[in-house]
Amino acid sequence: MRKTLQKMNEVSVIITDFVFKKILLENPKYAAKIISWICNLEYEKVVKGHFIDPNLSARKSIEVHRVGDLIYKIDDNTYVDIEAYNKYSRNTDLKNLDYQNRAVSRFSVTMDKRGKKTYNTDIKIYFIAIYGSLLKSMPFIKYDFTFSQEFNNSQFVKISYVCLDKLETIKYTKGKQEIYEYFKALTRIGVKDIESILTNSRIVKKDKTLEGVYQSMLMFYKEDGSYDVKAFYEHRLIDEYQEGYGVGEDVGEARGLKRGQKLGMERGQKLGMERGQKIGMERGQKIGMERGQMLERTNIIGSLSNRGLSNDEISNITSIPIEEVERILNPDSLKLKRKIH
Repeated sequence: MRKTLQKMNEVSVIITDFVFKKILLENPKYAAKIISWICNLEYEKVVKGHFIDPNLSARKSIEVHRVGDLIYKIDDNTYVDIEAYNKYSRNTDLKNLDYQNRAVSRFSVTMDKRGKKTYNTDIKIYFIAIYGSLLKSMPFIKYDFTFSQEFNNSQFVKISYVCLDKLETIKYTKGKQEIYEYFKALTRIGVKDIESILTNSRIVKKDKTLEGVYQSMLMFYKEDGSYDVKAFYEHRLIDEYQEGYGVGEDVGEARGLKRGQKLGMERGQKLGMERGQKIGMERGQKIGMERGQMLERTNIIGSLSNRGLSNDEISNITSIPIEEVERILNPDSLKLKRKIH
């Protein structure tokens, strides 16, 4: 009996955090099914959402293709944070609390045009902590009702715990077979087990989404059930770098652009148009580039006008509209230079 339980626990150890997040990220319909079951949400509503990276700007967050801190956005008021751990500890409790607070702060607090904070009181954060092994008294899925069972005026987070070491307890429960097969993919199983599931599981054969998950696992799993990271990167290396999603690239680009624009505006306006233009070109500072180009245009038009060329001649030479030439030059003294045909 003891050997049987030990074997059961070995099978139910959770996969690594990298593989866990990669499976969810690469299979959004699979992730939506998992989320809908755990959080008691309608699948049709959840599947319309998508993963975002909370570390990136809003422009980049919807394009995330790399493995990192992922949050599933259902709508503007509803987010799901999923974390995976090998086993429970007091340390994971503190991590969970940190992640929850960060999620609430990230998605409920915004700045208005005056730079003042505004708060979205309709925010809902579903926090899911999935463990390879948890306390013996825990069921397969447990909800934390520290505050209340539903969201209210003082509760913005609902917490769910999933204990994968209890997965075998629902294997033969009526109506739970599909749930069992879905969560089985999150456990550390070997290649032979995956092949057996693909060959013999009636549920997996009928569910194309779930079948795809197990097939992708088969491609990158070793015989001992560990994930072959080298094989994965060999398969995805070209695509990932073509799309520009090297490690840290998105975060660096988003932060660099923001800092470049800020420095470009401050230093460009302070040190003069020419230096502002240079900083703007180097750092993508749009305002510096526009004003620098305008300064260059004004100098050229002024120089040609000083040489005695008419506004029409300046317009023809520079391909600048006559109205723009006259706007830049002093209209009272130079409009008279327009040729009359």
